[in-house]
Amino acid sequence: MQRSWERFKEAYYEDLYQAVLPGAEAPIEKLACLAQTTSARLGELIYLQTGLPNDGFYKAASLMAGQDRENGLKTSINLLGGGTSTIRFGSNMRMGSVR
Repeated sequence: MQRSWERFKEAYYEDLYQAVLPGAEAPIEKLACLAQTTSARLGELIYLQTGLPNDGFYKAASLMAGQDRENGLKTSINLLGGGTSTIRFGSNMRMGSVR
């Protein structure tokens, strides 16, 4: 199934790229399309794995975190994406690297 997705994705991007050629923004449009469709596909895969509706990364991370919200959320975010994140805990906002 993933191979079918890859073929679809490449054909879709190429069609978009050809539609805006020879414009200088063709590569930008292709990259924006890549980001959008990749994000949508990630949402689909998270839904298939967890049963969560495709309504966002933090909802999935929150569900995976379970009872120990602060520590579990950091772990879940690291498993799902990692990197520097802004995480809301109640009324507090923190910015930092999740490890």
